[in-house]
Amino acid sequence: MTDATILLGPDARPSGSAFVWSPGVVITANHVLKGKPADRIQVLVGDDVCAVTAVESDPSLDVAVLAVSGAAPPLLSAAAAVDDRWVVTSRPASNDPQLDGRVTATGRIIVNDGGAEVAMLQLDVEQPLGDYGGYSGSAVRAHARARTVLGVLCEQVHQRNRPAGGGRPAASTVLYAVPIGEVVRRFGLVAVDDVAYRNLAAAGRSLRDGDPDGADRSLAGIPSTARDAEYWLLRARAARLRRNAFVEAEYLDRALRCDARHLPSIAAKITQLVLTNESSDRAAAQRLAEDAHGVSPALDNWTDCLRRHRMLEPGIRSRSEVVSLCPFPDPDWS
Repeated sequence: MTDATILLGPDARPSGSAFVWSPGVVITANHVLKGKPADRIQVLVGDDVCAVTAVESDPSLDVAVLAVSGAAPPLLSAAAAVDDRWVVTSRPASNDPQLDGRVTATGRIIVNDGGAEVAMLQLDVEQPLGDYGGYSGSAVRAHARARTVLGVLCEQVHQRNRPAGGGRPAASTVLYAVPIGEVVRRFGLVAVDDVAYRNLAAAGRSLRDGDPDGADRSLAGIPSTARDAEYWLLRARAARLRRNAFVEAEYLDRALRCDARHLPSIAAKITQLVLTNESSDRAAAQRLAEDAHGVSPALDNWTDCLRRHRMLEPGIRSRSEVVSLCPFPDPDWS
């Protein structure tokens, strides 16, 4: 567990989000602390309340680093690129949604709420909540590699149109985060660079450009110990671009052996089985859909769509037909 909540004052009021960077080190947005000293701050990690022994803050950057008791596995860091998928796994309340989306700009120069000019990650968020209070201080993580941190969520951007009755406008779907590299440099933190993430991201960009050879060159730089479901999924997509269905099938099987709940790999394998027009493969697609039921509502809705359109029954299918009738609910699945 690395997501955390900042508690302030004697009554331990929740003030915002945070995350455990490494044993004894917690990172949050500085404004979440509301100027409180260390002895008025606590950090809730899971069910454990940790005392804060020291605070180092940078108001202009709007980031603070807290020294706490307790241990946690260290996180990895990576520089974000445009179009990278991100996710925020912390939630201010149990019924709040998990945020995710895409990086739309890196090094975006803004004047933040504290009046300082800083370079930020600009994020497009897919959950239009109207207000993202409570999420400040969260780790912006790589979508497919939750242990990899791209930045610290700090600001929301309000819509330009004010409500008819006056008052503050609602938040848009644009958020800003301080790049984790800047946080590491400013506070002298120890960072473990996620080389695998950089190569996976580069491979994904090559595949979007229709360049399987470029993807393979990037994937070759990933050590065997870091070859997870995402790695094998990208290998499968490269094989698909080369129209090598046999190799694609083998790589998808490897992805699911790494992680049987990896949604993009499940969707890719079902699609691949549907397109062969072999009765045994259609049966295998049905079994996989049944076995994966309950893993994700989005996946359940997609497989229900396949059933409604009889995609799991005999008949010649094309990829464009499958995708047009039952579009993937998440761009990561395509």
